[in-house]
Parts: sequence; C-alpha cells; structure tokens
Amino acid sequence: AEAPETAAQVREGVAPKVGLSMTLHPPKFHAAGKFMQQYSACRGALRHLAVYIVFSEQGDVPLFQEALKCLAPSVPDDAWVPVVALTMKGGWPPLSGSSNQIIAAYKKWHGVAYMMDLQDAPEYGLMVDSELLMFDNGGADERGAGCAADGPWSQLHARIRAQDNSKAWPAARVSDTLTRYNFGSSVMSGKSYDQRMIRENADLVTSRQWQLCKVEGCAEVRKQVNDCLFSWWTDVPWTNLEVVKRLFAYLAGHELVDSWKSLSAEIGFVRFEHLGYQQWCVLHEGFVFRDVTDITGEAKWGSYMEDPLPGARLAEL
Repeated sequence: AEAPETAAQVREGVAPKVGLSMTLHPPKFHAAGKFMQQYSACRGALRHLAVYIVFSEQGDVPLFQEALKCLAPSVPDDAWVPVVALTMKGGWPPLSGSSNQIIAAYKKWHGVAYMMDLQDAPEYGLMVDSELLMFDNGGADERGAGCAADGPWSQLHARIRAQDNSKAWPAARVSDTLTRYNFGSSVMSGKSYDQRMIRENADLVTSRQWQLCKVEGCAEVRKQVNDCLFSWWTDVPWTNLEVVKRLFAYLAGHELVDSWKSLSAEIGFVRFEHLGYQQWCVLHEGFVFRDVTDITGEAKWGSYMEDPLPGARLAEL
C-alpha cells in the first residue's frame, strides 16, 4: 500500500498559524485515536492546524503511539507532536472528582505554553479534550471538497482572527430549572453548577477581587457570574498566544524567566479553563460578553450548543 502523505508534505514548509492543545491519558486513547484518524485524513486540517497532545507521564507517549498503530494505522508519524507536561504546582493531585478536571485544564494550558516556546509559534492555540470529532455523523459523512488543502480549513486562522477582532464572546444564561445534577450528598441545578465554574475562573484571573475591582470590564465579569452567562464552547475555544503571555505573567506574579512551559507549571489553574481566558480578555483586552439568550433560549447546562432547546435559532449566530 502507498504510504500516507506526511504532514510535512502537505504543509510544504509553511507552519500552521493555529495549534491545538489536547489533553490525554490512557482511558481516552480510543477517542484521541478516532480524532487523529479523521484529522490526518483531511488535508485541509492537516495543513492549517497543528496538533499537540499533552501527556502526564513520558511512559504514556510510546503507549499511545502503539495504540495509534492499531486504532488508526494511516495516521502519519508527524501528524501530531507529543508534549509531556511538567509536574503541576504542588504535585499531581489524586485522580478523582474535580481533580481530574483540574489536571486536564493544566495540561491544556501547558500545551499552549509549549506552542509559545516554539521559534515558529502559531498565532492562536485551541484548548480541547480528547472526546472530539472532526465531522458530523461520527465521521461517516463524506468529506469531499471540504477537506481540500485550499478549502474551508484554509480560512480557519482568518475566522479565528475575525472573532478575536470582534472582541465579543457569545454567552447565554443557564436555566435554574431545566436540569438537575445529583451528586449524592447534594443536588445542583445546571445554573448553580455552572455558576460555580464561572466563579472559580473569575477568582483566578482577579486574585479573588472580581466583586470589588474597578477596572473596566469588572462589571461585565460580575454580570457573567451573577446571571450565569455561560461562554465555554459557544465557539471553538481559541486563545491568542500574545494575550496568554500577559495572562501567565499575571498569574505567576512575574515575567518570563526560563520558558513558558516552566512558568505554566507555577500556576494553580482551575477547571473549565477557557472561561478564565475569556474573563481576562473582558478585563484587560476590551472584550465583552454578548448575551444571546434571546436567540438561543436558556441553556440546560453548559453551552447552548450542547443540547439546544426547541426553537433555538442557532443559525442566526
């Protein structure tokens, strides 16, 4: 059989301007393998998006490489870059409950930091989990011209930059009645659960001063918390790497000394990490939260994209 086209051949010496940081551990190898199979089969994605997969331990890298040979043997060796995370601040927490979410958040940030250390760094970094598919219908739909190297994927960077220039994060209120989470010891609504995630990130990026701070944007963050305007995965979770540098320096309490990877290991990140980046942009980069509840309806939980209500007019967005 003819060897699959490598990423280097597809990119023709031009580094992608967008990178993707994916957190991964062994229980999710199958999900990541499916994603890599779809990604590497799409020349447009391979050309315009670089993938960095972040592991907690060095030993997980060859393990995933072997798994990938079984799950998706057509994936070229250079279609992704393995990143082994430095041990997070205070050591790795126990693998249970919200600790798993915090580890995943740190690893996604660490993958972005890895990109920032590159000589030919991308302009934007995406932060994702491994349960991600490239195409509808479980990937069974025909790709066709949509995956051409000069097709829609060639506009990925421009579309993210346009969103960056718009300085607006789409967000919608989360309902207090449509969903209940039963945690055994407590029951929470979608709103009360998501409000906690929004608040944790606001605490992080303001040093717990979001209720009192006076800088432009503070009122906007307070409104997001109080109204539970959920903004994670209402769009692709992108970050501008130059903005991330300013965020990291603030969170670490000092400017870059060694590498962005080592600086990221000093920071005590929280779960649902992209919310914190969005809030930083509102506080310091002139962004606002665009309340689209009138268009989408209230969300049951999380993003209105997860389980849209009947009558949601998502096409208008």
